[in-house]
Amino acid sequence: MGRCYPHLSFEERRKIDKWHEAKMPIPEIADRLGRAPSTIYRELKRNTYEDKELPELNGYYALNAQDTYEKRRTHLGIEKVTWQLFRTIFILRKDFCR
Repeated sequence: MGRCYPHLSFEERRKIDKWHEAKMPIPEIADRLGRAPSTIYRELKRNTYEDKELPELNGYYALNAQDTYEKRRTHLGIEKVTWQLFRTIFILRKDFCR
């Protein structure tokens, strides 16, 4: 089984937003957050807002990124709470089967 990495939190996204806006280099952002630079590059690529009608609004916004993340986490109409329950059951089952 592969490694398990924690998802970026809203607070981390707020820091990415602030530091990216201040033109801080991606490796430095990653270092400050204790994350791999590839994580930050992927976050910016996946969750950058684009508006064809108002291109001046294009950019990375923490609130928009968090909303996009939460929508992406909803799978086939199953809410995030269901996934958290599934994860808890999986962990308990894994511990029980040792």
